[in-house]
Amino acid sequence: MSKPKSGISERLGGANVGISNTMPAPIPLFLMMAAALFDNASHTEAIAARLADFGYTQQKLSDERSKIAEMSAAVAAHESASGAAQQATFEQNRAMEALGSWMSTFVKVAKVALREEPQLLERLGILKRNGKTAAQRKASSRTAATRAAKVYRVGILMTGKRPSIPEIIRWIRQA
Repeated sequence: MSKPKSGISERLGGANVGISNTMPAPIPLFLMMAAALFDNASHTEAIAARLADFGYTQQKLSDERSKIAEMSAAVAAHESASGAAQQATFEQNRAMEALGSWMSTFVKVAKVALREEPQLLERLGILKRNGKTAAQRKASSRTAATRAAKVYRVGILMTGKRPSIPEIIRWIRQA
């Protein structure tokens, strides 16, 4: 039982066309293998004769090789443009970080310099904080929770009995 011929080399009568594997997925490797195929087909009589059976003349081989060269040039141009775009994005991000740092410093200086004139700060787009920050608002409830925990620990856990109002007031003062 004979094995079916599957590769290009086998289909061309065993001639060495410069291709050893199946069609590669990465485009640069495909282009390299295609260029090797058309170069070997153009320079080797046996391969050229066998390809003639499939309708490939020397002119058609030359045209196909020039298409491979054009595709290689297009891939190179695409990779170059992609690299340039990545570099431009990197430079843009670096410039935006520098601008952000400068603006942060500028806002701090402007807040100090124009502390007494909030209208000028608003014209610059810097809003003055009117109330407490979230951390400042939470601080009072956090303090109350801490004191309640201390009262509970001192009073109930240490004595084991229900406290009276005067005892609770004394514990709050101690905490």
